[in-house]
Amino acid sequence: MNNFSDKLLFIGARTSICPSKIVFLEADVNYTNIHYQNGKSQTLSVTLKRVLEAIENEGNYLRISSKHAVNRSYIKAVKDDVVKVKGGKELRASRRRRKLLTAVSLLH
Repeated sequence: MNNFSDKLLFIGARTSICPSKIVFLEADVNYTNIHYQNGKSQTLSVTLKRVLEAIENEGNYLRISSKHAVNRSYIKAVKDDVVKVKGGKELRASRRRRKLLTAVSLLH
């Protein structure tokens, strides 16, 4: 039986990712660093926007700045413009996305 939460998605010809295990995504010009729940990371030669488009139906991701997107399932705390995710990493939200972040923190 196929477990939906462990579904692999292919981005490009050779790269596969498991969206349910992604804690956050980090943009670096035309590359995206994917940070997983087990502490490992993976670098893709694809923009953050394209990765988010590929995984939009596979999880509950929130773009908090031009540089970061987080999986809402792994958000531990939100205070002002800082999002703390599993593993202790703190990510700063952009000024324009703070209202969205506040609404999400009320629902979380």
